[in-house]
Amino acid sequence: MERKHKSRGPGRLILPLWATALLVSLAMILAGCDTTDRMSTFDAEGPVSLLQLNVFYVTLWVSLGIFVVVGSLLVFTIFRFRAPLDLPRDAELPPQTHGNAALEITLTVISVALLIVIAVPTVQGIFKTNIMPVSEDAVVVNVTGYQWWWLFEYPKEKVRTSNELVIPIGKPVILNLRTADVIHSFWVPKLAGKVDLIPGQYNQLWMQADRGGWYYGQCAEFCGESHANMRFRVQAVYDQDFKQWANRQRQTQVAPAGGLALEGYNTFMKGPKVGQSCSSCHTIKGTPANGVLGPDLTHFASRQTLGAGMLPRNDQTIHEWLTDLNGVKPGNKMLDAHLDLTDREVDALTAYLDTLN
Repeated sequence: MERKHKSRGPGRLILPLWATALLVSLAMILAGCDTTDRMSTFDAEGPVSLLQLNVFYVTLWVSLGIFVVVGSLLVFTIFRFRAPLDLPRDAELPPQTHGNAALEITLTVISVALLIVIAVPTVQGIFKTNIMPVSEDAVVVNVTGYQWWWLFEYPKEKVRTSNELVIPIGKPVILNLRTADVIHSFWVPKLAGKVDLIPGQYNQLWMQADRGGWYYGQCAEFCGESHANMRFRVQAVYDQDFKQWANRQRQTQVAPAGGLALEGYNTFMKGPKVGQSCSSCHTIKGTPANGVLGPDLTHFASRQTLGAGMLPRNDQTIHEWLTDLNGVKPGNKMLDAHLDLTDREVDALTAYLDTLN
């Protein structure tokens, strides 16, 4: 009986399943190689990240060379020495050998040499990145990770801020890393690699920005419900601008003279209801607010973001944050306060926060 085949239509191409999977995998791999991404490790902007990138390239090219040579020999061997299709099942095996001593020694020496090529820059890089620079110009910052925000303290400058780290261009920055709760990981891809913040342990990391601008950071260790929302930013500025910034950060705040901002001040300090005081969790230097559970808000209005880098800071996003805490950042600790603010209270708090320059 003659079989009838369905026509697939002119120009229609159906790829086998393995080919489709290969193309999808290739597309996903190439998507991760975008050097223009704001958190790309291929766009190194400091000596630490550049050193790590160079070690990566050495390992990549050596591994790729091994893959090409071994893969080519494997393919050649498969096709050159494959058995004929008409070979009888009871055919005798070809002569068996036990290898070639000279060839094996040569391959072993080559393998050891390639491992040394990878090992030398790797070991050098480990020592260079783990030994903190000894320099009078070095800026020291104590970093504490919380669920889910970052505290930055500059002991020499006597500055305390949150979620936005400001550093001078061209100077090494030594970061003392600790956590207040669970394991976190500090990572600014364009400036340095990842280092974990582990309970009961102090780790260190140093980095340097060779060019001014904003650099984006992220917690790189799963730490709970809002791990993906535990972001921060690093701003590299000229040394004079850094000193001016530090001087402004040391200034304290006073209560507003009146109006809607004063209403917001009172709401912040006393809370809309008993037990809901913002000042019990946040600090605003110069006022009774001295809480440590939440970010320091002393100079909140001078920052670019809120919610640990989740939103750009403006009146609209402040309203969004105060009225939809879980929607903006699931599981954040402010939910424990059960905020139930009226529109007037939200407007007043926003007006007060806008005064914190």
